[in-house]
Amino acid sequence: MSEKLSRKELKRLKKEEKQQAKIEKKELKEEHKKVKKVASDLLPFLNIADDGSIQTKYGYMEIYQIATKDLNSLTSDETNMHISELTIFLRGYSDDIKIICMSYPVNTEVQQTHLSNKIQNTDNDIYIKFLNKKLERLKLLEKLRTNKEFYLVLYFKNERDKREKEIYIQRKANRAMGIEPIDINKKVKILYKLNNQNSKI
Repeated sequence: MSEKLSRKELKRLKKEEKQQAKIEKKELKEEHKKVKKVASDLLPFLNIADDGSIQTKYGYMEIYQIATKDLNSLTSDETNMHISELTIFLRGYSDDIKIICMSYPVNTEVQQTHLSNKIQNTDNDIYIKFLNKKLERLKLLEKLRTNKEFYLVLYFKNERDKREKEIYIQRKANRAMGIEPIDINKKVKILYKLNNQNSKI
């Protein structure tokens, strides 16, 4: 009798386990349905502020371009000076930073505008032909050639925090890295590239 009861109990236990597994599976499916599928819900970016900084869900962020240096042409003293300046900046700035390295398309917009103006203001056919060739080369260069560029990304809690840190950045980071401001269009392109790795800018 006890053996029969134990068999019945085993059957009941197995049945309960199956039911529990079904319930867990159902709950897991419901959780997967709740997952955010819209990119705007996942990305932290909200807006571009009046001063050109990027407003995020956590505060603000600012992107600066780092002026690169030819390390091969520097003397050992100059190299050591740059290293010590960067060390001083990194020790003094305790908040989060990000240094991004990216291949960015060559910008020949200024040269193209200059050549287009020259083409419009000249009457010499031979010169126009020569200028058109140069213009085509610049357009091709813009499509095919990229520069390796470096960017410094800084994060701020609020506008006051941003103002205070920007003063420090202008004093210290400018000497250490030679940072330059970036226009809004380029910032948008950088963010687009960071979130769409396989795409071209």
